[in-house]
Amino acid sequence: MQISVVIPLYNQKDSLKFTLEGFNNQKTKYKFKIIIIDDGSEESSEDIIKQFYELDLKYIYQEHKGRAAARNAAIPWLNSDITIFNDCDRIPEENFVEMHVKNLKKNSICIGCPKEIYVSGNEERSKKIHHIILENNRLARELRYSKIIDVLFDENGKEISLLSWLGTFSGNLSIYTEHLKTGLWYDEKFTNWGLENLEFGYRAKQKGLELHRIRTAINYHIVHPRGKGFYEENIKINHKYFYSKYPTKEIYLLKPFMLGEISLQSYEKQISSVVSWENKTSKELYNKIL
Repeated sequence: MQISVVIPLYNQKDSLKFTLEGFNNQKTKYKFKIIIIDDGSEESSEDIIKQFYELDLKYIYQEHKGRAAARNAAIPWLNSDITIFNDCDRIPEENFVEMHVKNLKKNSICIGCPKEIYVSGNEERSKKIHHIILENNRLARELRYSKIIDVLFDENGKEISLLSWLGTFSGNLSIYTEHLKTGLWYDEKFTNWGLENLEFGYRAKQKGLELHRIRTAINYHIVHPRGKGFYEENIKINHKYFYSKYPTKEIYLLKPFMLGEISLQSYEKQISSVVSWENKTSKELYNKIL
C-alpha cells in the first residue's frame, strides 16, 4: 500500500516545520511520501525542508494560484494508492496516517478531526506547541464548525445526512488516488479563501462517493490572525461562484448557514423531509466562524 501526503504551502515556513516534525514522528506501518506544493511563497522554506532528510519528501514550486490549484498541482506526481491532504499549518497527531489508511474505503472520502492551538507571542513558542500536542492535548480545542457538523455522522462515522459534504475538511482528508486521477480535482476558480473544500465534497457526493468521519485522525491547526471581515467577505465571494455552478436550494442556503444566519437544523429541514440526527442535540446549531 503506497501513501502520498499532499501539503500546500504559502508563506508559512515556521508552521511547516512543526507539521513536518509531526510526520517525522508518525507511528505507522505504512511508508508515505510527502509532496509539498509551494504556491508562490515570498519566503524560502529550503532551510526547513533540508532538516527533514529522513522523510521521503518532494518539493514543487509554482506561481501563486490559490489552495485549490496547489492541491491539484500534486496530482500528476501521485503514484500512490491513497492520498492524504494535510495543510502546512496543521500538525498531525502521531497516529494520523495510520487512522486515515485503516479507515478509508474504496468509494469513500475520510474526513478527520481538526483541532486548534492558540499560542500568542514568539517566546518559547516551540515548547508551548509541543507541550500541547505531546503532553496535554486538552489545551487544544476542536473547531466549533467541526463539532456542529459531527451530528451529520453516526457513532461509527457513517454519514446520516444529505448535508454530509459540509464536513469536507481539505486540511484533514484522505481519498483513493484513482478518484483524483480520473477527474475529481479541486476547482481552481476558487482563488480566495474558503468553500473550495465544500464544493469538492459536494461534487464527490454527486459522483457517488460517501463521506466517512474519522474522529481519531486528528491534526492541530496553528491559528494565525485574520483581518477584520476576512471570513465574511471571502464566504460571500466564493459562495457567489459556487451557486453559479449549482443553482440549487441546497447551495443557496449554504451562505446563510456559514454566516450564522440559519441553524443546521433549519438548513436540513428546508432540503429534506427527514432530519435523522435531530434527536442528537436539543440546541439549534449555528455556525460562528466569524
